[in-house]
Amino acid sequence: MKHNIPYSVSINLRSFGSTPYLQLPSGTGKIQFQKTMVMLAKISDKNAKMFYEEMLLNMESTGQLPQTIVLITHENEKVRAVAQKWSKQYTVIMDTASEGSGEEWNNPVLKKTGTDSSIPSA
Repeated sequence: MKHNIPYSVSINLRSFGSTPYLQLPSGTGKIQFQKTMVMLAKISDKNAKMFYEEMLLNMESTGQLPQTIVLITHENEKVRAVAQKWSKQYTVIMDTASEGSGEEWNNPVLKKTGTDSSIPSA
């Protein structure tokens, strides 16, 4: 936000309209950050999900890919294949920490403050 780097957010939850998944178009600054937070706050486990790979392929077919792509997901063969294909033309970063063993939450700072018990499990 501080450096006004444009970004967009896509989430594999069903949506109505021309884009079949939740998508926040590219933007910058505080307004974009606020829109992102509002979008994330509205997400519920009751939302209908779509296959992540289906969302990625839809993004590719509509030409909605930015120069740098950060994929936050579990890594499987289909996602890895898409990421490898895209990495020939774009910068692709895979973030799979959310699917880890849970050890990333064993932070000594959290243990000292006692706040580690308030972290919801993913």
